[in-house]
Amino acid sequence: MSFYDSTPLGRILSRVSSDLSIIDLEIAIKSVIAVGSTMNAYLMLAVLGILAWPVVFVIIPTVYLSILLQKYYFASSKELIRINGTTKSVEASYLAESIAGAMTIRAFGEQERFFKKNLDIIDANACPYFHSFSANEWLIQRLEILCAVVLTSSALAL
Repeated sequence: MSFYDSTPLGRILSRVSSDLSIIDLEIAIKSVIAVGSTMNAYLMLAVLGILAWPVVFVIIPTVYLSILLQKYYFASSKELIRINGTTKSVEASYLAESIAGAMTIRAFGEQERFFKKNLDIIDANACPYFHSFSANEWLIQRLEILCAVVLTSSALAL
């Protein structure tokens, strides 16, 4: 509540409106990209199935495998994102507490201890982010292998 007591109403409304406009633009752009990419992929598979019909025997299991891989990835990805969010909130609250108590920290000469603890918290936040990035790369690698299988079989079928 102290934030709302100390901040003028105009700054709060300006911040909310700018955040909402960013969300509106980001969602629109990302939705267009997602729909366009999905349509492009399905249309390419349909054309490939028409021109080189033996590839259909490879496409159907590949689509099934990619759906299984994505389900497996999403289950772990949600948990990794949750862990990343919780460690990020610890980092933000520690930083806010350190800034609020900067005068007291300097008065007692404890800057080095707070700096080291801040680095430890940043390291603790970097671990889940690294694992989330690694899981993302894992999925990309598996999907690229499936794409290579479809490409190879279509080249052989043609």
